[in-house]
Amino acid sequence: MKIRITDWRCDNLRIGEGTEVFELGDPPARWSLVQMPNGLGKTSTMTLIRAVLGEEDLSVEKVRGFRANDTVESGTFELGLLIEGRGGGQAKHYRLTADFDFKAGTYRYSTLRAEERGGGHEPGLVLPSDLKHILKPEFIKLFVFDGELARDIRDLNKAAADHAIRTLYQLDDLSRLRQRIRDAVSKRQEALERTSGRTQKGVSRHQKIFDEAAGQLATLKKALAEKKSTRTKLKREQEGVRTQIEEHIARSGDLNDRRLKLSKDANDIASDIQTTTLAALIAYRNPATLSPTIRSRLTNLGTVLTKARLPKSVSSDFFDEIADEGECICGRPIGDAEREILKHRKEQYLAQDQISAIAAMKDRLNSSATSETSFSATCDTLHGKLEDRQANEKAMDRLKQEAEERGDEDMGPLTERESEINVELAALNIDIERLETADTAKQRSYQSTAKTNIPLAQKHLGECKATLDEVEASFRLSRQRDSLLDQLSRIEKKALAELREVIRTETNDRLKTLVKMEQLRVKRIDGALELESDKSSSKDDVSEGQSLSVAYAFLTALLSKAPFELPFIVDSPAVSLDLDVRKEVSKVIPTLFEQMIFFVISSEQAAFAESFYELEDTRFVTLSKTADGRIETHYGLDEFKRQSGEGIAE
Repeated sequence: MKIRITDWRCDNLRIGEGTEVFELGDPPARWSLVQMPNGLGKTSTMTLIRAVLGEEDLSVEKVRGFRANDTVESGTFELGLLIEGRGGGQAKHYRLTADFDFKAGTYRYSTLRAEERGGGHEPGLVLPSDLKHILKPEFIKLFVFDGELARDIRDLNKAAADHAIRTLYQLDDLSRLRQRIRDAVSKRQEALERTSGRTQKGVSRHQKIFDEAAGQLATLKKALAEKKSTRTKLKREQEGVRTQIEEHIARSGDLNDRRLKLSKDANDIASDIQTTTLAALIAYRNPATLSPTIRSRLTNLGTVLTKARLPKSVSSDFFDEIADEGECICGRPIGDAEREILKHRKEQYLAQDQISAIAAMKDRLNSSATSETSFSATCDTLHGKLEDRQANEKAMDRLKQEAEERGDEDMGPLTERESEINVELAALNIDIERLETADTAKQRSYQSTAKTNIPLAQKHLGECKATLDEVEASFRLSRQRDSLLDQLSRIEKKALAELREVIRTETNDRLKTLVKMEQLRVKRIDGALELESDKSSSKDDVSEGQSLSVAYAFLTALLSKAPFELPFIVDSPAVSLDLDVRKEVSKVIPTLFEQMIFFVISSEQAAFAESFYELEDTRFVTLSKTADGRIETHYGLDEFKRQSGEGIAE
């Protein structure tokens, strides 16, 4: 991708009140020398170019510092670009602008419609995305050359050289990617309900809790199995004891007759209890049997539904009746068309199964008034049957006692053992119910916990498993994050190390041409450029000319590897160089970039600007101030040569 600057325009800015336009050609010349005396805004122009390219944040003081004088309230800077896409596609024009409100100290960046100076604005920097991606203030200083950079790239405390390499080759994107990964993992972990196990220690802790819950459940199940096994053995023993008791009672004829009758009564009572219990449950499910008040209200509801004639025996009857009426239930008249639609679509409105359900409900409501069995009466019957069973059991106990009183010595121990078994079975049944009941009311009555009740233990184990799964997922995310961050960090470090070496070698190749009096070399790039020479293994004290030459060598080496062909813009490129160095630099500089823009003063003509006089693809622009204070712009070599003097300091 090739980027060129075609022109810029200043309205009411530091260069002067009114509008000044600087044309570099379309397409622009390869070399443009803009000669401006000090005080006409070279530094401001460079600053404005950087600002619109990088959408820089500007302070109120800096904004107001751009204005031509205290009388102007607004101003504009407009920069024209010609951008050729990858693969040599058709070049497109872009115009970037900054509008200033000097009174408020505010500004606005926008992009103008292509090739239309002063055309419609689109907010922000509207450029190809891959180009906009690198146009950051720190990177722009590399090609809109900031004189401070010449010193900063050798300052070990500022790491400017590394910053330049990282920006150009987008290594900072890896740093941003690492942060995005951290943020994404944190967001995912925050979404989990349980995220206390982001470390191996946390996972181990929750694994231990899960294992303990699983162990507790296994213990309860084992206890339940043992108690049920014991209950089975006791029931078997109980049956044997009862058989022996019956055999002993059978030895006395009259006692045996009473035993048989009591046994038959006991079976009948048990059957009655079962039947009555079922009837009580059925009655309980019928609200009408619970109280006369409820029955009365349900009966009234059934009467209302019957009077409303909803629903008919089939769904179609309802709609047929509406269709036969003169008006709808909503009050609208029903004509032939509406009547036809009602009869045609009636099946769509209410299905037969829905009608059947409503009809059944209505029938149940209507029949509630005739319900003969009440819940209260059934409960009374059941209570009586339970009393009959208790009386039967007492009569059987008296029978056993009479058998023992008649001299049956075995009856006493058998009866005592039967009582012991009954007590043991009752306790076992309670223990078993406490262990396996899922009824919440019974769990509350037993004060059950996950340590005493199997359903609660199973629920607790499920919760522990869910927690463990989430914690393990969180820990896996953390490990995956750490692994990925480590890989990205190693890639970044390796890439930076290799790029440093490539740029160092290229820089040294250029220094051989730029600095011949004392051969300087870049010893290494480690944040900054560390120099050496033929005379010194560590070269810190370099002249300003050498410092500038090192900066040129480094930047050209750096940008020569860029995927973009960028313009190079510099203020006073040779003012700090002596004539011999200027001659050497002026021979090399024209070959470094495809477009170069130099802001020069008249003193730089000698041994520098004059080296461009014979180059065909060169644009000469000269600014001068008239006697009445106006700014004039001239194009061409003749006027450029005639300019003399440096003017006032800016």
